[in-house]
Amino acid sequence: MTSLFIELPDIGEGITEAELSEWSINVGDSITEDQTLAVVMTDKAAVEIPSPTEGRVTAVFHEVGEIVAVGSTLIEIQVAEGSSVEVPSQAHQDAAVETDANKNSETQATSTHTTSSHTTATQAQHQENAASNVAIINDKPLTSPVVRRLAREHNVDLRTIKGSGKNGRILKEDFLQAVSGDTATEQINTTSQTALATLTKDQITVTKMIGMRRKIAEKMQQSKRNIPHFTYGEEIDMTELEKLRAHLNNHREEEQPKLTLLPFLTKAILKALQKYPQMNCRYDEDAGEINTYANVHLGIAAQTNMGLAVPVVNNVQQYNLWECAGAISDLTSRAKMGKATAKEMSGSTITITSLGAIGGIFSTPIINHPEVAIVGVNKLFDKLVLDEGNITTKRCMNISASFDHRIVDGVEAAEFIQVIKKFLENPSLVII
Repeated sequence: MTSLFIELPDIGEGITEAELSEWSINVGDSITEDQTLAVVMTDKAAVEIPSPTEGRVTAVFHEVGEIVAVGSTLIEIQVAEGSSVEVPSQAHQDAAVETDANKNSETQATSTHTTSSHTTATQAQHQENAASNVAIINDKPLTSPVVRRLAREHNVDLRTIKGSGKNGRILKEDFLQAVSGDTATEQINTTSQTALATLTKDQITVTKMIGMRRKIAEKMQQSKRNIPHFTYGEEIDMTELEKLRAHLNNHREEEQPKLTLLPFLTKAILKALQKYPQMNCRYDEDAGEINTYANVHLGIAAQTNMGLAVPVVNNVQQYNLWECAGAISDLTSRAKMGKATAKEMSGSTITITSLGAIGGIFSTPIINHPEVAIVGVNKLFDKLVLDEGNITTKRCMNISASFDHRIVDGVEAAEFIQVIKKFLENPSLVII
């Protein structure tokens, strides 16, 4: 059989590297063509890496949580006999592995191919190390960057630990056992594509933040660090809108989606953007340019099993109320299942965030950088009010919106929200 090396492909859109967030296979597994081998996380979306052929996994070259450059070797597959896949020549594959190894000495150490640059003495040393179950590369034990970091944090000499991995590689389990014995624990949660590598020592649990959770953290930090936020809140009388929404849902056609508050809010925002188009923009800090968009690409902040995501309804101004409801429902559902495309997960010009039925009377939404505005809604509630001297009950909701104070002045922000309030409190104007 012939070995085939699978590299991280060019994912497009200028992406040069990605984080390995999940291995979908293990070494030794038999695989089929198009079976998912791994999931990598870019700044925009999770991307599945499929197998081009049938075969058996003989080696993997990175650990979950590592940042991998495009073109780097991910996995080695022993191609099944009779497979139609075109396998590069052995010399070409050896050269590819050696090039990748120059980028990452850990990958070089785990490669099963011996290049011509290896000396006889080096080969003998490797054999001796394998026999003693301790791997040494350039006077360093063979292990991953994660284990090296843990060793530094806990002041452990890796040369004192025997590795149980291939060629004596020190696995994380080996390190944890050596440091803490039975108290060391490791939990890998791949179902959420967020690996939680934990080490319990002295009643402290250290959790490594990787995958989508790390991307969310980086995005939030970038937004709060770069954008001076200004948050404005307002109470909205939703009584008439709730009556209209119930009426429309009771008389909708079978093929029409159920109307939630979001399509009404979207329509109100579109009306407000006609008067305040500067809210529908992205600020390029490096160029010092404000890019104002004629079309509205609406981000919908959604909680998924991978964490917070922002799928985008492109050109939302082209939809009527029912079409808007269907587009939002379809896109958020696919995002929650991890089925939205990278294009559908980027490029928003203004974002809606909703805490839905969770509640809360007010929040301070974080702007989806590099946008300049985000509109958040809170839970509906009943309120006793005086209406022309009579006590009556109103159905109310608070809006919490944040703005980039470099681009949007406080008066503009307040007026923008007041326009939204006007259309939500007069919903017949929204569906025109």
